[in-house]
Amino acid sequence: MTGDEQSRESVLALADFAARGVEGPDTITQNLFEMTRGATKWLKKKLKRKLDAFSEAYGLDGPGRGSGNSLNALIDGYMLTMDKQYLDLAQRLINRCISPHDDIDARDLTNVEIKWSYTIFLQSLARYMDLKVELKELDNHFWSARATLLHYAVWMKRNEYPYLEKPEILEFPNETWSAQEIRKADVFASAAKYAPSDLRNEFRERAAFFFKSCIEQLKKSPERQLTRPIVILLTNGMP
Repeated sequence: MTGDEQSRESVLALADFAARGVEGPDTITQNLFEMTRGATKWLKKKLKRKLDAFSEAYGLDGPGRGSGNSLNALIDGYMLTMDKQYLDLAQRLINRCISPHDDIDARDLTNVEIKWSYTIFLQSLARYMDLKVELKELDNHFWSARATLLHYAVWMKRNEYPYLEKPEILEFPNETWSAQEIRKADVFASAAKYAPSDLRNEFRERAAFFFKSCIEQLKKSPERQLTRPIVILLTNGMP
């Protein structure tokens, strides 16, 4: 947007970091990778709960914060360079993390403290779909992504609620949870864009509900001017 070379280099550095994560270790690092696997297994036994929670949020084997941000970075990399390797890796990551055939209940997404960030992945998935439309690539990858987004949006329609309605299940029930409601609004708005007519209005209603919930809760919070909620609002809400 600005033509600033340093910004471009920073974005590409993140895209390349995400690419390495999807591609996995190369031959040079393979031995080190194998050596650490044994140590990781031992640590998991000792710190199983914390490591499992970390893996759920930051791993690349399901919809979460790490995979969602990686997908977003790969899309950025493609848009800056038009290098198809970034788009191919984005498609590989999507196939690795999510499917229209997922048993969503088995993913335990209502375990909010650990699993809330699946919405980050769905936001990035919708952005991937928008890019495929712009490129006029309505191929199997696109239709699979569409089916997946709608599959998860239907589940969200039945199961999602404003986080602070159940503060007792949150470690820190604060203004950040209010701000994160906007991610749900984004997912529903994107799902409405690609939904068949019988679901479109329901998704629009849910998008409006969570957007309003986000803003109304923050209006009442004396901490609404802190950095985190402001950044969340500045970087979301576009759909």
